[in-house]
Amino acid sequence: MAVSAWILDDRPFGLLAQVADAARVRAWAGLRLLIPEATIRQLDNDRSGRRRGLYGASEEASPFGRVEVRIGDPAAEILYGHLRDGFKEEASLAEHEAVAWALTHAEDSVFVCCDRRAVLTALAELGRGRVAHPFDLWLLLRDLGLVAPEEFDALCRSTAAADTGLPGIPWRISHDERAGARG
Repeated sequence: MAVSAWILDDRPFGLLAQVADAARVRAWAGLRLLIPEATIRQLDNDRSGRRRGLYGASEEASPFGRVEVRIGDPAAEILYGHLRDGFKEEASLAEHEAVAWALTHAEDSVFVCCDRRAVLTALAELGRGRVAHPFDLWLLLRDLGLVAPEEFDALCRSTAAADTGLPGIPWRISHDERAGARG
């Protein structure tokens, strides 16, 4: 399946913001990275300003776009009539927006997340091949030459450190001859 867009959950977006240079990201032609509206509303809560700076690149030519679910949109029925049923707080809203939007607007998109509940929900709703761990996106960025080897290594290290459910950088990455990252 050719991927039309990569929809980033909050944590993968934050990990990318820690490492990626916003000016260089603007040149990532041909790559479409989408951020859920709930995540965008929280950008200013990042004290470092790196998330706002990275997403701010979207105001110019950039790979970033936004996942918007509006009243009357088919995704709204899925979001509020199915996925959000029983949820009262903002928790998981970005994940649910991403899944509902992916189901109705981009059947060839991939949702990038690492929160276990979000992963399981997305797998159940979107199916096999439509959900990825951030490591898969980092591999793509490396293979396309969009991140330098040092940036790839930094992304892998920070992702492994942030995901305490993993024993470290996955074997498939740490033992890939093309990768500079080592677990």
